[in-house]
Amino acid sequence: GSLVADPGASILFRDEVIVAPGTTSSLGGELRIAELTGGAIDLTIGSGGQLTISGAATTVESINGPFLRKLGPGTLAMEASTTCPRFDAVGGFSRFDGTAANTLIRLEGGTLGGNGSVGGVTSLSSGTVAPGTGPGILSSGAITWNAATTVAIEIAGTAAGAGHDQIAVIGPINLNGATLAVATPGGFQPSGPTVWIIMDN
Repeated sequence: GSLVADPGASILFRDEVIVAPGTTSSLGGELRIAELTGGAIDLTIGSGGQLTISGAATTVESINGPFLRKLGPGTLAMEASTTCPRFDAVGGFSRFDGTAANTLIRLEGGTLGGNGSVGGVTSLSSGTVAPGTGPGILSSGAITWNAATTVAIEIAGTAAGAGHDQIAVIGPINLNGATLAVATPGGFQPSGPTVWIIMDN
């Protein structure tokens, strides 16, 4: 089945949101997620499932410093502006296409992508950063990665965003041995010597 909330609707979840395998849910209104005792608010999305949040804003509320934790192999598409100090990407794909400029992303095995903005990206264990949903630009605050982090970059042209991926960083960059993985969709080959700026600081 599916859950659909039209624009203008307001939905309040408490403690946890679960999207079953193969299920697609779309929230077009305001989504407010409250955790009454503090700690993590889990967004669990099963295999083949997707939760898309595209309303005016996503607000996380807690009395003890809230944070979201994305679990499961499915996809979370954050197309709305997000108000949340921390987001843990534990599994699956988390796509930020809206503004989350004050949200610190912590990689714990999941994949981060999208064309939006986040407050920073820190690797606690393994994880992947894959800007865009195809070639795109992901904006971020300070970056602290490790040797278990993969940066997945697509190159299909010479223009940042339209032709190739880029991470635009405001703040310090600490790669710490992260791995660069480059894909060339469609077998792209440049016509001559070309420089791609895949991390703009």
